[in-house]
Amino acid sequence: MLTFFTPNGERFIESTAPEKEKVLVVTSHSLTHEDANLLVERFDLDEHALSNVFDKNELPHVETIGKTQYIFLRNFSFTGGKSRSNPIFFIVKDSFFACISAAAISTSDVVDVGILGKTPELLQRSVMSIITKYEQSIDAIGAIIQSVERRMWSHEATNQDFFEFVSIEGALSRARVGLSGIISVVEKLIDTPRTKTSASDLVDNVLYARELVVEIDSHVQTIKSIREAYSTVANNTLNS
Repeated sequence: MLTFFTPNGERFIESTAPEKEKVLVVTSHSLTHEDANLLVERFDLDEHALSNVFDKNELPHVETIGKTQYIFLRNFSFTGGKSRSNPIFFIVKDSFFACISAAAISTSDVVDVGILGKTPELLQRSVMSIITKYEQSIDAIGAIIQSVERRMWSHEATNQDFFEFVSIEGALSRARVGLSGIISVVEKLIDTPRTKTSASDLVDNVLYARELVVEIDSHVQTIKSIREAYSTVANNTLNS
């Protein structure tokens, strides 16, 4: 399902049937092939580039076709002990900005329509929003690791805690891949004329993402240390 927004005063408002020349922002929830065809026909988009939004394994990259940029990133979430990584797709033209995904997520949560801005600014703010969601999930994972560490030293940790480390390591790996892709894409965008006006903010995005990669590596090392300590304690207990 598509949602359209047009400028009104100092913010965007939802528009049910916007005219082509007035549309500025498009978001989606569970984008369908019919939605994609509508975008291609109404806004002169590249059908092949847009079809990649339906590839669940699409990796972050950026394509420039004519005057349009097609930017693929991956969203990430960790809730209830499970992680999800979904492709999220941006389309950027001079007076057109779209943030869409075929996953069952609302991309309206990514795009800030409360403040007007040109398309490079919308892109920069959206990328920052995605990275912030990574941070929230990584912090949640870190809290779980710290909890196991505390319970291990008080001899309350169980084998189940260490079995869950397997899924946590998988989540951290997916988060690292997604963030590395974001860094690579944003670094390419910094050098493009279209995003020149927001280049300094995009640099901040890169620095932010790199800090989170360092945090991920720290969590992985902590898990390794906990395992080694637990193994040592178990062996000493067995020897005794």
